[in-house]
Amino acid sequence: MNKRGFTLVELVAIITLLAVILMIVVPTVGTSIKNARENSYLKQIDLIEKAAKNFGVENDHLLPEFNSNQIITIDFNTLYTSGYLKDKAPMNPKTEEGLTGCVKVSYNSDYNQYEYKYIDNLVECDNYNINNK
Repeated sequence: MNKRGFTLVELVAIITLLAVILMIVVPTVGTSIKNARENSYLKQIDLIEKAAKNFGVENDHLLPEFNSNQIITIDFNTLYTSGYLKDKAPMNPKTEEGLTGCVKVSYNSDYNQYEYKYIDNLVECDNYNINNK
């Protein structure tokens, strides 16, 4: 007589093997997704800072004076309406919500150049916004 199917021991062995594979794969996939989101976030910030640099090149009269401690910020709306950003509210890939910061521009006399740094602090953005001047 031919028996079809698996014995209980074979089923338990297969389930155990699948559980071990899942224990290895799930954390790895989770880490990969987290790293991909972090890399996307950093690339998004880099694109925003580059857009602000391009804005600064064409609007140098709005930038801080050389050898001064003056700081200005450039908000996303300014970059968007000037054509330097495609999206009015860029998305944060880590949270899938809109970014709410701005780009802080200051003159670094040690390196004799402007520095562009994305900041996430809206209070600081409002304090130095070029549109408030």
